[in-house]
Amino acid sequence: RLQSAVSIVSLAIGFACFALASMWIKYETTYDGFHRDADKLYFLVRDHSEWGKAGDILENVHTVFCDTVYKHCPEIVESALFERPYFQPKEGKMERYIACDSSFLDFFDIRMLVGDRGFLQRKGEIAVTRQKAEEWWPGENPLGKELEDKYGKHFVISAIVEGWDTHTNLTFAFLSGDSEVRMYPSSGGQYAVRLAPKADVKSIN
Repeated sequence: RLQSAVSIVSLAIGFACFALASMWIKYETTYDGFHRDADKLYFLVRDHSEWGKAGDILENVHTVFCDTVYKHCPEIVESALFERPYFQPKEGKMERYIACDSSFLDFFDIRMLVGDRGFLQRKGEIAVTRQKAEEWWPGENPLGKELEDKYGKHFVISAIVEGWDTHTNLTFAFLSGDSEVRMYPSSGGQYAVRLAPKADVKSIN
C-alpha cells in the first residue's frame, strides 16, 4: 500500500509539473502573438558582443542601416521605426511611451478611438491608451489633460488609442510623434519588419 501511494503521488506530481511546464512554455513563446501575421514579424538588432558580453545585443539600430536593409531585402513588405523611452511624470511612476510616425500605427494596426493622427505632427501633443486613461482618470474625459514630466516639459492629450494585450514585450501608455530618430538619425531606434508570406528568414540572416 505504501509503495502504491508513493507511486500515485509521484505520478500526480509528475503530471502537475508537466502541465505547469507546458503552460509556462506556451506563455513564454506566445508574446505578441496577437499582432497581424505575428509569425512573420521580426526585430532587427545589433551584435554588441565586441563591447559587452558574448551574445549581447542592442535593440536600437541606425536609421541608415534600416533604409539599406529595406532597400536590399525584397522579402520585407512592411516596416516601422520607433523608440520606447520612459515618460517620468512630475508625480507618479515612470511609464513607457512610444515615439513614432504614422508607419508605426499602420504596421501594428493601432486603432484610433478619439481624435486623429494629427498629434504625431503637433509638438507637445500625445495620445493615451484607453486602458491608461481609465486608470488615471476614471470616469473623466482625458482629452485636454496636461501632463508635466520631471524636467518641466508639458504635454497635452489630444487623442485616445486602443492599447494592446498585456502579453507583450512592447508595452506603452502613450504615443508621441516627437521622435529623436527623425531629429537625430544616428541615434537610431527599434526597427520592426514584416516578411512576405513565403519569405525565408534564414536567407536574410
